[in-house]
This record gives sequence, structure tokens and C-alpha cells, in this order.
Amino acid sequence: MMTDSEKQAMRDSVRGMPLSQAKDLPIYDAFKGFWNGGMPANELQAICDGAIVEPREMTADEARVEAARDHMVEQMANAHRAPVNDNKTPGQPFARDGRPMSQLADHERAHEQMVRDMGNAWKGE
Repeated sequence: MMTDSEKQAMRDSVRGMPLSQAKDLPIYDAFKGFWNGGMPANELQAICDGAIVEPREMTADEARVEAARDHMVEQMANAHRAPVNDNKTPGQPFARDGRPMSQLADHERAHEQMVRDMGNAWKGE
């Protein structure tokens, strides 16, 4: 068991120490295994006490994920510039009951065309 003065002295020694060393000190043992703010709680506590976070190298997987995310964001940002031709309904070779239009009688084909035209009236076709 450490006394309060020993804990305070150890906390004071953390200031300026690299995080990789500071997080393993015995004053942070109570925080191991817990997460806070998306990072291990012992690391967060060491940072609060003045540990220095050293830069780390990005792995190949992290670089790939970041590049894919950047590409996705760029596509989303430029999506409104792409031409949109969704106001045309594709030709429907089948009637509503599933029969091919070529097998319908003339009056049935005319009725199907009328129903399709009325359904697409809001599109201005």
C-alpha cells in the first residue's frame, strides 16, 4: 500500500514522461481494464497527470481504412454534381398481372398504357 505522499510523488514524476512508460506505473493499476472516452482509462489518467503522448506510425490497415473513408467522403461531397436521369421510367415489357405485353389484346394493352401514364403523371411524362 502506498502512502498519499508516495502517490503524489509518483504523479509528479509522470509529468514529461512518455505515455508508454507512464501508463504502466503502479498508481494506474486501479484503472487497468477500464475504458474512458474511447481509450484505456490508465492512459487517460496518465495524460491528465502530464504524460506526453508520443506520435506513432500508422499501420498499413489503418492507412487503407483512412484512404477508403476519404474516398467515400469525397464521393458523397461530389454526388450532387453527378447528372441524375431518374425521371424516366424504364420500359415495362410486362403487364401488371405478369403477362408479356406482346400477348395482350389491343384493348388490354391500351388499358395498361393508360394506367402506366396515369401513374407517372406526377413525373410530367
